[in-house]
Amino acid sequence: MSAPVRRAALWLIGAIALLSTSGCARRPATAADCAAIFDKIFALEFKEAGFRDPVVAQRKHDQFARLLAPYLDECRGARLASGAIDCVAKAQTVEELSHRCLR
Repeated sequence: MSAPVRRAALWLIGAIALLSTSGCARRPATAADCAAIFDKIFALEFKEAGFRDPVVAQRKHDQFARLLAPYLDECRGARLASGAIDCVAKAQTVEELSHRCLR
């Protein structure tokens, strides 16, 4: 597994852990929510690593999605604050996504 993929995997696992410890006034994450979080983390990490080829990006995305499928399954049903997915979509860094959007 390449360094960007490992980093993205760790971020995704961390994001799921944050979601699973969330409290009241939150709604359950759907499969679409979890996919949006995964896609954003992947896109930010891939871009930060300097990759620009869309064919390579798609191949790596698909490979990464298969590897992390069990974690994506764990994400479903985790509690999301209102506005979390909008925040994820606007995040410019993975740190912003995890520290601001998923808390």
